[in-house]
Amino acid sequence: MSPSVACYKSLVFAFVLDRMILEHNLDLTILGVYTVYMSLAMLVGLIVDGGIMQYYYPKLISSVGKGSSKEALVAIVKSMVVKTGGVVIIGVGLLYIFTEDFLNLLSDPLYLENIGVLWWLLLVSSAFSFMLIPHFVLYAYHLDRENLLANALSLCVFILINYYYSTNLTILTMAHSLAISFVVMLTVKTVVACRKISQHI
Repeated sequence: MSPSVACYKSLVFAFVLDRMILEHNLDLTILGVYTVYMSLAMLVGLIVDGGIMQYYYPKLISSVGKGSSKEALVAIVKSMVVKTGGVVIIGVGLLYIFTEDFLNLLSDPLYLENIGVLWWLLLVSSAFSFMLIPHFVLYAYHLDRENLLANALSLCVFILINYYYSTNLTILTMAHSLAISFVVMLTVKTVVACRKISQHI
């Protein structure tokens, strides 16, 4: 398995593990509520990944590979931050406005009773979206080891928090665990990427 594939698989592993833990410990009906909310929340992340990142990633590779100036590289990253921020703000705003109307169509009180889960998962999606920026910066510099270590640290945080909540596991505590772990991943990758960019000649 190539380092880049390993990086991506470790990046999304928590999105598989959360469902596995919930399926093992909670009622499938509650798992269904969580899955619907995760699908809604991650629409934002999917748009950022499939649109913005796929457009800018080749520019990052080219800028680093051709030895472009630090200013040119910073300009690309700033543009990624601005566009990602725009998508996140618009996406979260639209979900905030229209989600309750959509849930009312489902005629199941469980969804509205657990609406707080969606807001935490939107934090997950937002952190994931912004995390992709330093993730691809590090990948452009061939720093797969740093990406993997950040992913592994985030996964450890996720597992530890779930262990702490193991006697009182709910879909809300699962959303808390994911949010904290992805904020950790975002923070670590941002620090490493900024340090690398500052050293760019």
